[in-house]
Amino acid sequence: MISDLLLGAHFQDKACLRLHMIAIVQQIFRLLPGKQGIKSDAVQIFRARAKHTLLLADRARHGWSATTACRLCGEQEESIAHVLTECRELADVRPGGWPTVPLNEILWCGNRVAMTTAATIMRKFLRRAMR
Repeated sequence: MISDLLLGAHFQDKACLRLHMIAIVQQIFRLLPGKQGIKSDAVQIFRARAKHTLLLADRARHGWSATTACRLCGEQEESIAHVLTECRELADVRPGGWPTVPLNEILWCGNRVAMTTAATIMRKFLRRAMR
């Protein structure tokens, strides 16, 4: 399972870490359907799992941003959970009843539809936020 690979890994050197990351990305590619946009979907899911997105909460954690307020609604912290489930400015992007499972299951369980939808929501958020 991918979560076992990522969470239980201890790395001796950078080469080992690089091979480990390649294995995770290859696993994500296998989980996501279709050929159109598969690379960008896999990248979005990988970044969300590693908490290295372009969202302000992640950037602030690394010291790259002074604020964490959502760039679209300005009401809450711009985090993965906020973007995927709470931001009112993305209500038109989310399918009805989204999410039906906890956020961890969306990113880690291997449900193709949920991961593809999450990647699409993240991508549309970033496009709107960068305008």
